Amino acid sequence: MKRKECLIFILSFLLLSFGLFASDISYDLARDVAYNKAISVFGNNISLGRGIPYYDIEDELMGYEFGISVKNEFPERSHILNMIREKKELLEKAKLQYGFGDAVSIEKEMAGIGRYGYVFVSANSADFPVPEYGSVLPYYYQKYTDAQRVARKYLDAEPTFSRMYYLTPYMKWFKFSAAGKSVLVNEFTLNCENEDYFASIELEKYADANVLETRHKNIWRSIAEGDFSVLRSKGRAGYIDSVPEYEWSYGCSPTASAMVMGYWDERGYDRLLDWYFNHYDVAVGHTVLNVPNGQRELAIAMHTDTTTGGTQITWIAQGHLTMANSYNGYSFSASTSPQGTQGNDFVWSWITSEVDAGRPFHWANLYYWFQNQFIHHSVCGYGYTDDKYVIIYNTWGWGEQEWYYYTYHSGTYSKPYVVTAVPGGALTHKVTLVTPDGGDQWYAGTTETIEWTTAGSIDHLGIWFSRNAGSDWTNLTSNAPNTGSYDWFITPDTINTYRARIRLEGYNSSNTLLGADGSAFDFTIHAQTGCTLYVTDPNGGEVWNVGEVHQITWDTYGVEPHHVVISYSADGGNVWNNIITYPNTHSFNWTIPNDTTHSALVKVKGLTSTNEFLGEDVSDDFFTIAAVGISEESSREWLGPFSVTTFPVPMASSVRFSIYGNRSFKSSIEIIDVSGRIVRHLDGKGNIVVWDGKDDKGKFAESGVYIYKIISGDEKTTGKIVKIK
Repeated sequence: MKRKECLIFILSFLLLSFGLFASDISYDLARDVAYNKAISVFGNNISLGRGIPYYDIEDELMGYEFGISVKNEFPERSHILNMIREKKELLEKAKLQYGFGDAVSIEKEMAGIGRYGYVFVSANSADFPVPEYGSVLPYYYQKYTDAQRVARKYLDAEPTFSRMYYLTPYMKWFKFSAAGKSVLVNEFTLNCENEDYFASIELEKYADANVLETRHKNIWRSIAEGDFSVLRSKGRAGYIDSVPEYEWSYGCSPTASAMVMGYWDERGYDRLLDWYFNHYDVAVGHTVLNVPNGQRELAIAMHTDTTTGGTQITWIAQGHLTMANSYNGYSFSASTSPQGTQGNDFVWSWITSEVDAGRPFHWANLYYWFQNQFIHHSVCGYGYTDDKYVIIYNTWGWGEQEWYYYTYHSGTYSKPYVVTAVPGGALTHKVTLVTPDGGDQWYAGTTETIEWTTAGSIDHLGIWFSRNAGSDWTNLTSNAPNTGSYDWFITPDTINTYRARIRLEGYNSSNTLLGADGSAFDFTIHAQTGCTLYVTDPNGGEVWNVGEVHQITWDTYGVEPHHVVISYSADGGNVWNNIITYPNTHSFNWTIPNDTTHSALVKVKGLTSTNEFLGEDVSDDFFTIAAVGISEESSREWLGPFSVTTFPVPMASSVRFSIYGNRSFKSSIEIIDVSGRIVRHLDGKGNIVVWDGKDDKGKFAESGVYIYKIISGDEKTTGKIVKIK
């Protein structure tokens, strides 16, 4: 942070502390309001940060946004901005190197969900004391670095932060200046406006506004006298659990309605949201992650201008009907409330009726007139409190927020609308993709299992694959029997991709689409650069007599070897004896040599035409080479030097340890992570021990590098294994 910028920020707080800004609510009283509201919402163990001053479009102090920590002391501004910066770097790394599997979780960590919150307090007694609060880090912190970057590009100079502006909970701006020019950067969308933008906004003054002002001043009077009970809510009076949250794409209206439809998709309307994709959104200027296909359908059905994200309110209800009924075959109904005013209590009864009926709703709010149209913002409402806050997902950011059911400032109040989506025509059919569902690591040249569950009359499935996060799809099969799984051989020439996705379509016997689902996140397919080779015979336990002819066999997956080198060991793998260099025919007739042993192994090594190594495998266990006419029994007395092999490498769900030269019947293995913590202790009998990838508590261990330590009698050894998801 620049020194000059830091001084301006500190000076602002000093001025606030001495009450030098025009406002009839002191900073100290505003802080008391924030604290009392915070403990009523988040509990007593909260820590309050400094209030960030916001101004209205006439440059009068509007209010303060207080950050809240629900676990520890609220950190300093520089600490938070550094944390945000680090998370953004991690996010970019995830996008570039590891796909988008964890990107949304990183974004939610950056939003501080579960750790932070905020309360916005008005600085004018004519305004409602707390117009909004939420369970996320204040957007000022979340967006500051991005807004500064955008301002730097717009001004073509290093910008200095000036102040924040507030018009409504969804209309806030940063102001930056440089070289005698200023720019306003929207706190949510990061869109830029020049410094004359506010002069173009017309706020409609209402004759009955004094009624609201009187109500607000009475509340402030009670607070000033020490009665903070007016801020304390009993909590949620109505709430709908498990409403999904999606990132803004195409527009706020299709995004809000996609959350509504996503809720019903899990409750008997399985065709509403079928799959997810990443795409570059023109309106926001970056790639948006995991957009449900229904969100795009809603944008089309609502006639949304996807270059700006704008949607007319008159098209929203019709968009619900078109998407649910015309596109997906259901029988939804939808309606739009009257415009909210003081006379109908800002359609509060519509809000409570929808929530009480268990239906999330589309909440659109008009506020000001600009360039011959009302500017509005849409959110998804799914609850309300007893003190008339609407519980919402703001489509411009992650996390739950609570907005007062109307906004008011300087004679102007909002005009809210409720747009409903009442479900109809539910079906019992459902398809749910289980694997891969994001973050999986698969390899070209191998066979992987796509898994799913179904309900209803699903007879067969169509399976589709995308290598570019859902932009394009390739059909794998149109008639997979509904067995719950499909073995997919990923051809060796499959291009390396971190953007792989699978989607399923479930049909009845008449080939009518009944349900669909798809990968929630990207998974990875690694390009095939080697060969996976398996010795299938001899593979342990065989007794082959000297002079007999037996067939050595092997399988290969991935890059096909040009030829193989076959060898055997008579001492458990210490010394290898060459048998032959042979074309890769997958079998060879071997005349058994006069080298009797109970500890024989065969190794097959695959090579290219220029003798470059591709892969190799060894018999899983010892076999016996016996003298002719002598009855041999397998023995547990292994006389070779002590050694261990692991398979497969790297491991996925499990790994097998083959212990050679073991003079003790019992073995113990410790699996240790890179921090030195023992993850799993295994006791084995014999020379084969399997780790199932779980820790001692029965939970699957994370992907990464692990150390194994094996003790068998007086012998011990250590090694390294790599676990992939």
